[in-house]
Amino acid sequence: MIASRSVSVHVPASNIPTVFSNFLEPVKKSAAGLALGAFFMLCGFGCSAESRLDQLDCPVQGTTETVTINKVYDGDTVKLGDGRKVRLIGINTPELGRDGKADQPFALEARQQLSAFLGEEALLVTDQELTDHYGRTLAHIYNLDGKSAEAYLLSRGLGWHVVVPPNLSQADCLANAEKEARQKKLNLWSANGIQPVPASTVSEGGFQRIQGKVTGISFTKNAWWINFGEQIAAVIYREHQHRFDRKQLEAWVGREIEVRGWVYPSRSKKYQPWRVKLETPYGFTEL
Repeated sequence: MIASRSVSVHVPASNIPTVFSNFLEPVKKSAAGLALGAFFMLCGFGCSAESRLDQLDCPVQGTTETVTINKVYDGDTVKLGDGRKVRLIGINTPELGRDGKADQPFALEARQQLSAFLGEEALLVTDQELTDHYGRTLAHIYNLDGKSAEAYLLSRGLGWHVVVPPNLSQADCLANAEKEARQKKLNLWSANGIQPVPASTVSEGGFQRIQGKVTGISFTKNAWWINFGEQIAAVIYREHQHRFDRKQLEAWVGREIEVRGWVYPSRSKKYQPWRVKLETPYGFTEL
């Protein structure tokens, strides 16, 4: 049997505004944002690039469970000693090749870095939703020093920040970790990384960053549609609309926007053949 132990950690709320304060519903601010703000004020220009990355972190929020790491499948999924498969919250990493397909760029590096970062034991912290539709445990993972694995990988450009409600507790902090890598053009954000797909050329499903000009927006009873020409549309379903500013969406027409998420085929032949869901404002970037 694998022993586990739990520790309750109280984290006070901060008053640091969210990076998407104009769009997101009011939520309780996390200590993660405060920690990042303090880091940037203290570090300034006096830190080396690597030391800056080492200090970027998203502090533990909630109760931790100490677990044994049995296997690291890739940069965002691990198997525990008790048999549970854990999907890391807040990050999607490149895919390792299967069935004769090549690895995506930096997929192997993401797995190796996660394995080295965690070691044989780690701390597990769950959020609002405990499992995904595959039956995997959803959790934030920390090493035994209390350092976030997601922040570690994102700040080094070895994954993309993704937000799937209701697991929002670390969203601001992880967005800032990715921003650091994007600004420095590290790994996935470099010329050797996976480049965004032009909206006009989308031809397959799966996780992608899509860039294109918004050609029109329509608001229907059940969904809001952001159209990128004839090939793909981003859709905001009713249950997620409260997180978005409708006037801001209307202002997108004619502008270049990047959306990220899992692209899937449309069931209707009347409209664009591909769709991507937007669930929070973290899923888009104004270019």
